[in-house]
Amino acid sequence: MFKGLAWPAMHKLSANWIPPNERSKFMTSYMGSSVGAALTFPMCGQLISWFDWPSVFYTTGILGTVWFAAWWLLVYETPAQHPRISDSERKYIETSLGNSISEKRPPTPWRHILLSCPVWMCILAQWGNIWGLFTLMTQAPTYFKNIHGWDIRMTGLLSGLPHLCRIIFSYLSGVTGDYLLRKNLMSRTGVRKIATSCIGQGLFVTGLAFSGCNKMAAILCLMMATAMSGAVSTGPLASVVDLSPNFASVMLGFANMITAVPGLISPIVVGLLTFNNQTVAQWQIVYLITAAKAIVTGLFYVTFARSELEPWNDLGAAAKELDLLSGHDREEKQSGQHDEDDREEKEVDQPLVNGSTTEEGKQ
Repeated sequence: MFKGLAWPAMHKLSANWIPPNERSKFMTSYMGSSVGAALTFPMCGQLISWFDWPSVFYTTGILGTVWFAAWWLLVYETPAQHPRISDSERKYIETSLGNSISEKRPPTPWRHILLSCPVWMCILAQWGNIWGLFTLMTQAPTYFKNIHGWDIRMTGLLSGLPHLCRIIFSYLSGVTGDYLLRKNLMSRTGVRKIATSCIGQGLFVTGLAFSGCNKMAAILCLMMATAMSGAVSTGPLASVVDLSPNFASVMLGFANMITAVPGLISPIVVGLLTFNNQTVAQWQIVYLITAAKAIVTGLFYVTFARSELEPWNDLGAAAKELDLLSGHDREEKQSGQHDEDDREEKEVDQPLVNGSTTEEGKQ
């Protein structure tokens, strides 16, 4: 329950702190979950073999509490609020962000968010990515234990290694994406689309489905499929901030509400297919379903996604601008009317050559 609050809060901080052309690389920090998985799986396997399962929760609970204390003491919502930031860094960040962040948070434009095609493409792409990632994270240990006969320590090491590949691939894709943006070699939308992780992930999961009893092929496909999912930090995850920095936290919270559903459905599907039937053929069905979801959602994202600032990011400023424009129009009309009246008065009083007024000349 508490974990559900973390990423939306992080997205708000990303919108406030990170210049647009540095978002891809910074979003790699979100893959800290993979660093945790890469370390925790082997550690937990070793702890269970040495002690018992409660030791896993004591250890991770203490580490999480220490981290939270550091987060509470060191993190500030905006550069302006940070007591130790240099003036040059603060000015650089604020100048880079421009007017994309409002000083006062405007009302959430729910209608625009719910009817936005780019928002739904981000949600769809993350659905496919998370279905694959959850399936690989939670089910791969069971798969390798029952199909390839690995013990708890070896399974823990194997389960952690793909996540190390994920953080490396995420960093490389982030650096590449930011380089393309800084050099103006590709549009922001283009960078986000080529970083769509779902398609590559789906292809390697397909390879895992057909690996059979070949251990090396299965390990390679698992590692590559998990690694490919790391590109989501440069793709749909960064695109959420691109679309609307003001509402990035709200949009990601809404997206996560939907994309967390695979974490519920995937284990049920695996259980229905493999319970008391741990065979290569049944696991092949599991992985083919996962691959199909990843590839289809990735193709939708590549076809319909867009990663430019949405006009509803700051409806309050837009409305204020319209009011100013309409006010200028009213002033111009009133000024024009006054000029016309002045001209008419001058024409009435202006004397003609023979000494009579304009009105008398007309008569």
